[in-house]
Amino acid sequence: MVQSALYAAERLSHAIWISHAINLVIVDEVAYVWWYDNEGAIQSYGIDFIEDLPHFLVLLLCLERFTVKDWGVVPGFKISGQEANRCLLSFRPPPSDVDIEININLTNNIRAHFGIGGRATRVLHVTSQSMDPRGIYKSLEDKELVLKVYWAEESRAGEAEIIEKALQIAQQNDDVNGHLPDLICSHDFDECSTKVIRKAFGIETKSHRVLRVMLFRRLYPITDLVGEKFWKAFWECFRCHYHLWLGGVEHNDISVNNLMYDKLNGDLGVLNDYDLAHLEGRSRPSGTKCTGTMPFMALDLLTKEAWEGKIARLYRHDCESFAWVLLWICCRYDDGEEIRNAPLGELKTHDYWDCFVKKFSIFRTIAEITPTALYERFWPAARSLLIWPQSHRFDRDLRRAMERDATSEPEIDEVVNTCRKVLETEGFDVML
Repeated sequence: MVQSALYAAERLSHAIWISHAINLVIVDEVAYVWWYDNEGAIQSYGIDFIEDLPHFLVLLLCLERFTVKDWGVVPGFKISGQEANRCLLSFRPPPSDVDIEININLTNNIRAHFGIGGRATRVLHVTSQSMDPRGIYKSLEDKELVLKVYWAEESRAGEAEIIEKALQIAQQNDDVNGHLPDLICSHDFDECSTKVIRKAFGIETKSHRVLRVMLFRRLYPITDLVGEKFWKAFWECFRCHYHLWLGGVEHNDISVNNLMYDKLNGDLGVLNDYDLAHLEGRSRPSGTKCTGTMPFMALDLLTKEAWEGKIARLYRHDCESFAWVLLWICCRYDDGEEIRNAPLGELKTHDYWDCFVKKFSIFRTIAEITPTALYERFWPAARSLLIWPQSHRFDRDLRRAMERDATSEPEIDEVVNTCRKVLETEGFDVML
């Protein structure tokens, strides 16, 4: 079974145009069909090909008649006959009345993925000679473009909808305007939803996934910046996040890969990646409610209660994530590259409790961590910004242990003011 799952992971990770994998597993004289996709795995009843040979032959005949779509190739991707790594993606994004064509080369990976299940996010450099579908009568040929491809939860608000809401806030707020990703178009392949096969089999699950592609103008990692340019872009992302939260857009996934900057717009900081964001007033997704990038998640969210969706996501959780990101960059990056044998690598784990324990132990060993030369100036701020959330947590847990009234959660502006005071104490005058 493990070998079958590995084969499936290889298949699903091979190319962005693969929606599922089908394996035939033989145990003694019994054959089982296994279906794998980004929602999980489905196993059929077994067919004894000795005692029930006719049904086994029917299965083989069915498989023989499968189309490329049946085998998992997503319609809309035209695969090159000569070069297996190249394809042409074509779809019609609203409100345009013409198709957009995107040239994809799988070797131009920015972010790859291996495994079964989950979002399986991949980001690639792409090109296009099509006209901009937003109706501004300009060609995309001269633009640096990236394509984001992932399996989105259908129960979540769409990322394009969230960005549109953020753009509405930006029209009234200069701290948001210019600090959002430039989304050109988006498309969901609804016919490839993981719901289709499960509905056919009468399998009820909590959260189906659909293949989504999003075309953006290219941004650059904030870790390419150093000195005052980095410091300025980092806090521009922070302020953008603050005003979006006040406007009802909760980001919920602050990480080193989601803080970018825009070369074409004065190196402004850009808060990127809204696929895990939440719109205030909407119901939460029906699947796992505690989501994020684990090395940067607040300690409160790395618990069983949080993973079961029993702890509300708060503004201070994302603020703590900003502090973890700053700490991460200051001791792991130098001149745009991650250093060898960088500290905090133990936080890269898929076990939330393991990550909690390792992050908690960092507070005992942080004095032994040496920041890189280009970010050494910001190291005191990074350390101090992590102390306040832990002090609040300790006070709250102590009151609970002594059966006293729990401390109330700080208001958003109180969190921001505390961050400002911490920075002032370390000699930084930052407008928040």
